[in-house]
Amino acid sequence: MLGDRNSYSKTDTDAVLMRMKEDHMKKGQLKPACNRQISIEEQFITHYSIHQITAEITTLPEHLEGFAPHYGKQSELIVADAEYGSKQNYQLMEAKGITAFVKYNYCYMEQERKHRQDPFSVQNLYCNQQENFYVCPASPKLRFIGHSTRLVPTDKAPK
Repeated sequence: MLGDRNSYSKTDTDAVLMRMKEDHMKKGQLKPACNRQISIEEQFITHYSIHQITAEITTLPEHLEGFAPHYGKQSELIVADAEYGSKQNYQLMEAKGITAFVKYNYCYMEQERKHRQDPFSVQNLYCNQQENFYVCPASPKLRFIGHSTRLVPTDKAPK
């Protein structure tokens, strides 16, 4: 019954357990729900999809796949909030020829004064590009040691 999901409700086995924002008791209770996505064009709902996963970041690929068969084409433009901002989603939209207006995940956090004034934040370190090192307040030089890529887990998304 659980399948690829990490939770399910005993009262609604198709639903997953999600934290609801409008929890009247303010206790962050888990309640059975499904994650729904909608596409809107010219103020009309043109497509919807229902997902058994709590994270919106992983629902975009499946949602886009369901849109094209109904209309014979893909949307040319997508506007979405930071919940959908990931390198994988940006690459997917670029490959499909979609112009994306999607903020990245840390967009709001980076605009906060606390983050902008943090001398240890990577964005605030001085970068010497000629010699390939950063200058940190706690250490004279931080040398480049390699690249790494973090992938959003898609193995929990329903097929």
